[in-house]
Amino acid sequence: MTTLGHCGIAAVARVAVDTVNLRTTLQLPHNPWGSRKDPCYRFRRRGAADQLVRNEGGWRAPRSGGHRNTRVARGADRGARLVVTARVRVWSVPALVLATVLWAAPAQARSPRMPAPPPQSPTASLALPKVAVVTGHLLDIAASSKPVSAWASTDLSAIESAASVMGAVSTAVTGTGVVLVAGRTTADHVVLFSSSASGRTWTAGDLTVRARAPLAAGSPSVVVSAGVVRVFYRTAAGDLEEVENDRKNADPWFASSLTALTASTDGALLTSDPSAVAPAGYPIAVYARATTGDLVSFTLTSTRAHPWYYVDITALSHGPQLTGTPTAVPAPDGFGLTAVYARTTTGHLVEFTDDDVGYHLWSVRDVSVALGLPTVSASPTSLAGMPTEVASVTATGHVVVASIPSVSLVGATYADVSALVRQRVAPGRTVSIAPSKAGYVVAGVTAASHVVVFSVPSPSTTPQSAASVTAASAPPAPSVADVTMQPLTEQFARSDPTAVDVHGVVHVYVSSGGFLGLIARIVLAAASQDQFHARVEDTPAGSDCNPFTASFGRGSTSGCATGTAAEQWCSDFAQYVWQSAGVQTNGITAGAASFIVWGAAHHRVQLGTRFTPQPGDAIVWGTRSPLYGTHVALIVGVEGPYIDVVAGDSWGGLPGYGIGVWRTGPFRGSPSSVNGYPVLGVVTP
Repeated sequence: MTTLGHCGIAAVARVAVDTVNLRTTLQLPHNPWGSRKDPCYRFRRRGAADQLVRNEGGWRAPRSGGHRNTRVARGADRGARLVVTARVRVWSVPALVLATVLWAAPAQARSPRMPAPPPQSPTASLALPKVAVVTGHLLDIAASSKPVSAWASTDLSAIESAASVMGAVSTAVTGTGVVLVAGRTTADHVVLFSSSASGRTWTAGDLTVRARAPLAAGSPSVVVSAGVVRVFYRTAAGDLEEVENDRKNADPWFASSLTALTASTDGALLTSDPSAVAPAGYPIAVYARATTGDLVSFTLTSTRAHPWYYVDITALSHGPQLTGTPTAVPAPDGFGLTAVYARTTTGHLVEFTDDDVGYHLWSVRDVSVALGLPTVSASPTSLAGMPTEVASVTATGHVVVASIPSVSLVGATYADVSALVRQRVAPGRTVSIAPSKAGYVVAGVTAASHVVVFSVPSPSTTPQSAASVTAASAPPAPSVADVTMQPLTEQFARSDPTAVDVHGVVHVYVSSGGFLGLIARIVLAAASQDQFHARVEDTPAGSDCNPFTASFGRGSTSGCATGTAAEQWCSDFAQYVWQSAGVQTNGITAGAASFIVWGAAHHRVQLGTRFTPQPGDAIVWGTRSPLYGTHVALIVGVEGPYIDVVAGDSWGGLPGYGIGVWRTGPFRGSPSSVNGYPVLGVVTP
């Protein structure tokens, strides 16, 4: 007979333990952790000494502070403290090093969203995530107000059982608030996803099948005009194809070749994806790069005999040769003018406008020369407005945004957004710019295939003098968010992103590159529940009622709200995080020492106080003989000998914050102790 400690509470169990090889067989009673009314020993701080006192039932705990050189957090057992006895450097920012974690290979197992509502049956168990192949699925990643995650993704392909998509998608929003997302599938079909006006439901349709259209060779461009949805795309032969729903039949979709319709005016073959624009009150126009490198346009007319006409804009404006895909927006000057921005073969950003300057229908200006822009390596994207914002990426991966108030470029400026927030993107990858409540956002993809969103606020007021510029009146600084590293996203990007504002909420549409690696998912899931995010606490205060215990069908439901159950729960939390991330945790129980037993069985345990910690590991404090665990936490950050941990059933010093999920660190892991117990071992998932 020996005892296993569950966060400081001893439990009697029949255990056959080989303390040398840690070959352990457990025979646990029905309720091995005893009654909540059983007396427990508590630690209470008195002056500079920690004294052991007996506490009958009550769960109140002292809240005194710790020494300056001692990290103190509430232990997993009520009234106990997590006392790190090592001298700890006082850092202003916790060290969180995930060097190999952030770029881990995509995992095949999909993790459920945290915190998922646990099963309410007392005998239910938390099921392991099912294997899901999500590469190529179209994701709708939206800004979220949930404290657990600032961004949340919806798998539109999974919802609609639609085929995977390739390349960037195009978006449009109708006057009724319906969101349209057009993309190309892996079978080169054009697919259109349509939301409801509320955005709560989606439908998907294969336009290639419905319109009997030819296969696509690139990313489509969708616009809405006078209630008609039009999708333009390039075929493998270089033709410009249109699919629209303007036919008065049961199925209104049909296809037309704009290249064939403009053959009489020498319509060119294309080598880039099209960019369509439908300004209110003006004809629809489609712009693209021809096989000759020229910028060309196809414009809708009101003539039945020749519904579309073609123009070689480069030839008319005597402009340079282009590369990449152009972007077109209504010009900031108004009057029906159009501005088309493109990248030249020399890496310059240029602007084409139909302003009839110099008796030419189209004119061209070199934005790079006018503003002193560095060489750009990606196709630009643009946001119509006053001024027009044009975003691109330099050869070094910096996101630059040119603000152009007039097609003449008078008063134009540019900002190196990457330099402002110290975040680069992958050179050559196209970014996407969209409006936001505070200004505009730019979505891009890093070299590690992470989606990042830059938020750039616009000044709300214009100071009248230098003296009027104060901290209060100055606009907020730009910021950046790694959307991939969010608990409710957790997926890499396979394509360039497309950002759009929907009902005042920023959405980013991207093709999934698969889930993050296991370790990254563990770190995200653990940190998402701590005092800085979801702030999960036992409710009512001091009751031990928590969702993690209930998810395994453990503990007592007496006095607990639906979906929660009570027992000391540091091990429940750690197991929940591991299992939700995809770890097979059979054998781990409510006892902290069960992590050591599991690690020994899987040859993934480092026993003793000399170990090499890694993010995602479980660290257990206790004794080896007899086998006892007083507390377990998950390591979420490592820098040399210093670690950051997140633990359930713990306590910190925030006013109004009780027993819950708590993050502490950095502190030296090896010499640390909890309730006087040293590190028993570290277990790798």
